[in-house]
Amino acid sequence: MVITREDFTGQTYWRVYLKARYQDGSMGMPLEEQPWDLNARFAGDIQAYEQGGQPRQAPPGYWIDLTELAGRYSWHRLPAWNNWRAFYPAIRFNQFVITDGLEWHQAMAELYPPEALTTPTPLPSFTPTGTETPQFTRRAGTETPTPTLTLIPTRRPTWTPLANQLSP
Repeated sequence: MVITREDFTGQTYWRVYLKARYQDGSMGMPLEEQPWDLNARFAGDIQAYEQGGQPRQAPPGYWIDLTELAGRYSWHRLPAWNNWRAFYPAIRFNQFVITDGLEWHQAMAELYPPEALTTPTPLPSFTPTGTETPQFTRRAGTETPTPTLTLIPTRRPTWTPLANQLSP
C-alpha cells in the first residue's frame, strides 16, 4: 500500500493505492504520482519531520486506486486534521465514510433513540447527601522524645532515653 498527498482548498486528502495481486498488467496501472512517505518523519531529518513526511520515488509495478474504487460505491475520504504533521492519527488516510448527504447527528438519529444521543449536563447536579470527614486520633506510644542537654561536650552526641520516659 502507498498513499499520495492531494491538497484541495487548504485541506489535505490522501489517495490510497494497493499493489495489484497479479503484476503482469492484467489489473491495475503503473503509479504515476509520487507516494508520500509518512515514516520519513522518524528518520531524524528535521525538514521531513516538520512536513509530516516527504515524497519518495514511485515504486515499480501495477497499482489499484482504492480511493477511486471506493468512490464508485459512495465511500468518501475524509480530510486530514490540521495537526496531521505531528499527530499520526490525524492523518486519516485510512478513513472512508458513506454520508448519504446526512450530518453526523442526523445519521445517528436513524440508528439510536433521541435519549441515547442527548448530551449529558456538563455541571454536576446537587445531591443533598452528606459526606463523612475522617477524624484523626493520636496513638499511644508514638510521641517524639525531647532531647536532653549534655553538660560535657562529646565528639559524637547521641540521644539516650531517660529512665522515667521508658516507664508507663
